[in-house]
Amino acid sequence: MASSTTKAGPSTAASTNMLQPTNAAQASGLASLITTAAAPAMTAAGSPHVASLLSGGHSALQLQADKKVASEAVSTISMGTRAAKEEPMSDFHQAVLQGDFECVQKCISKTKELANAKDNKGNIPLILAAKKGHTQICIILLTAGANPLATNELGNNAMHFAAHAGKVDIVQILSAYKLLLDTKNKSGDTPLILAASDGHLEVCRALLQAGISPNKTNNNGITPLMHSAHKGHIKVCEALLKATANPFTTDEHGYNAMHRAAQQGRTEIIRILLDHKELIDSKTKKGSTPLMFAAHGGHSEACEALLKAGANSNLTNAEGQNAMQLAETAGQTEVVKLLSEHMKQRDAKK
Repeated sequence: MASSTTKAGPSTAASTNMLQPTNAAQASGLASLITTAAAPAMTAAGSPHVASLLSGGHSALQLQADKKVASEAVSTISMGTRAAKEEPMSDFHQAVLQGDFECVQKCISKTKELANAKDNKGNIPLILAAKKGHTQICIILLTAGANPLATNELGNNAMHFAAHAGKVDIVQILSAYKLLLDTKNKSGDTPLILAASDGHLEVCRALLQAGISPNKTNNNGITPLMHSAHKGHIKVCEALLKATANPFTTDEHGYNAMHRAAQQGRTEIIRILLDHKELIDSKTKKGSTPLMFAAHGGHSEACEALLKAGANSNLTNAEGQNAMQLAETAGQTEVVKLLSEHMKQRDAKK
């Protein structure tokens, strides 16, 4: 990875002040966490990283790299799908990634500039610590002046990684920096979008409580509610709706949360969304309704829930196909039988 020439943090005094916790209570809380983090001193026998880092000095730290590789690659829609491969990383970044508290503490006390040193993917140590859930190391790095707004080459900051990984303790710490809450990566994903997509309920609650908007969309127009509906995260959907998430928002293709739920056969989420009657027969840009998606996917239970709620099985999409025809084309015999029976009962009532 080529090292970035972008400065890790704002250079003016005014912008530096913006990176501080937003009130005295939060600053006091962070100070308390720092004291706690320093308490459990790691074994004094020494880390394999300490000798090489402390003997080499700052110039050696900048030049030195080993052949160890990060233990996991981020591979989701927003963090960037990347194949795992051997990539050099400095000893200090390795120490952070591996949670070597003693090494990090000793090196930072000698050279605070390490707190914002970037690896060859643009990650500062705080990002790596957040990704792996090393809470104490995050606190040490923030105390040393790590820039919480610094991003890697994909536009992800420490909050994105903490939310994506479900690290609620780190999310709560970083929530003191209000500018982080609605930050977007290069895909337009906010921390809440990442947490909702992966079903991290406690992280979602922490972010919502901190004041993050539940209605921010990514570059494709997808909201946290759409992601959680698609993935079937029931409790997350409930939390988002309680926090005034808008179920009528549509993405670039005209899909709303109900379309996403129906497409995947998420019956419980469909039932939750049925409180919003206008969603039942809502259409995408190609004229597809939730019932059409459920029928084509063979989701009988979802179809039944929609039909009982009053879904219109006669509606057609842009190609003139209704739910029955889509189910027949897809070979969904159980759904075809269900729709056929529904139409017979409907016609008998006329």
